[in-house]
Amino acid sequence: MPTYTFVPPEVKVVPPYLADTKGLQYLLFRYFQPTYRGVNVYILSDGTIAQDYPTPENQNTNFPQPYNPNDPGGPFAQVRNIDNTYTYTSLPVYIVNIYYGGHEYQISDSEAAWLSSQGYADRITVTP
Repeated sequence: MPTYTFVPPEVKVVPPYLADTKGLQYLLFRYFQPTYRGVNVYILSDGTIAQDYPTPENQNTNFPQPYNPNDPGGPFAQVRNIDNTYTYTSLPVYIVNIYYGGHEYQISDSEAAWLSSQGYADRITVTP
């Protein structure tokens, strides 16, 4: 039975210099190509997919904020206010699963079929 590997998309948007770079460093490095960064892929509770940066596979960047990356399975968000009180918000759509950019994930047959149908077929490979 084959297994599948999913690698989230990458975008070439990271400049080769820091934002506050000036002088000779900026004059030299402004001619270098931007580098790649991984895109996080969020599976939402309503069956849609969102990303933190738009790509040709998916332009949807509307994922629920705030979210707790340590507990992405809950429909509630907790925010600590400046006066040490907490605000709890019920999220109608919440994050079910996160594929972090720059990583490889072993996925099941059903996940591979579903991600392929959502436009990520070229990001999925079969591992023997």
